[in-house]
Amino acid sequence: MRPSAAEIETRIGQNLQRYFPGLSPGSAQVRCAPFAETSSYPLVHCGVFDRATSARRAGLVVKFPPTWSTHDEAETEHRQLSRMAAVLGIGGGPLRVPRPLDYFPDWSALVTEEVGGERFSRRLMRDTSRFAGRPAAARLAGWVRDCGRWLAAFHQATALAGEAPFGDAFRDPIMQRLEKLQTQGLPAAVAARVQETLGALRGWGTDRDVPVACLHGDFGPQNIHVAPEWICVFDLSYDRPAAIFDDVAYFLVTLETMSPWPRHVFFDRARALALREPFLQGYGRGTDGDDATALEGYYLKALVFRCAKQRRNVAARGRLPAAAFDRVFVARRYPERLERQCRLIQKLL
Repeated sequence: MRPSAAEIETRIGQNLQRYFPGLSPGSAQVRCAPFAETSSYPLVHCGVFDRATSARRAGLVVKFPPTWSTHDEAETEHRQLSRMAAVLGIGGGPLRVPRPLDYFPDWSALVTEEVGGERFSRRLMRDTSRFAGRPAAARLAGWVRDCGRWLAAFHQATALAGEAPFGDAFRDPIMQRLEKLQTQGLPAAVAARVQETLGALRGWGTDRDVPVACLHGDFGPQNIHVAPEWICVFDLSYDRPAAIFDDVAYFLVTLETMSPWPRHVFFDRARALALREPFLQGYGRGTDGDDATALEGYYLKALVFRCAKQRRNVAARGRLPAAAFDRVFVARRYPERLERQCRLIQKLL
């Protein structure tokens, strides 16, 4: 059972001096409040206030991710954040992670220091408006380039032996989603074209290796905060290997498929797609030779996965939104994207 606000305040207060050496329970008071940002998991925001003046001294976030039969996600993320904090350094640099403060196994909870800045997905939508000026575009390209640099540092820190790409472990999850999407309006001819392309990719990858590292698994603007001088990446909750292009393709597909509606009516998709180049510049791979072919193969996978995920999210809002999504996206928009991607891969093979 999740602890009460009073229990969280008490435990954070007991450990306060360890988190912030200049503070102690005698001089500071911890107060909990609901987290203001949207999140998939329960989050509690803890402010630390001076007892004498009521001035705010620090902030923490307590996250309650799920536990699984194989692992506790809070423990995994604490370990991954600690590793990346050692690689990147804490504070001051342009590439950051939230400072990991504690892991409570009895609560399956992760404690991190509060991060400022702004959620990148929100800023990206605003700065890709057709009315955004050149300074906004340049600033956006710089942040995206830093996203590529951050991901490269993460993959370098967790690098493993390479492996042959595009085998059954790659193909089977894609085919499962395609079968489901066909019941929701995806044309059978498009699914067949994707299946044919997967077979061609498998043959191409037989005598090749792609680099492997730990998977971030959700590396997109929604899990990044930005400020003028830095970016900070969240949700390092996976601890399993994957081809490095899995994360790269996920980020790039997010640029192509993120939905601006209803808040960002002047969003310019072409400006978002143009950010592919600075991202790959920052990452330092994926633009030529076998790297380019491997990346496009994982891009195809990411398109299928993204369509299935967006459809699930829309379906959770009701049958009418799901039916509208099927008509516009499953039956038309995503088939166009998948056909285009298959043609591109065939040219590269």
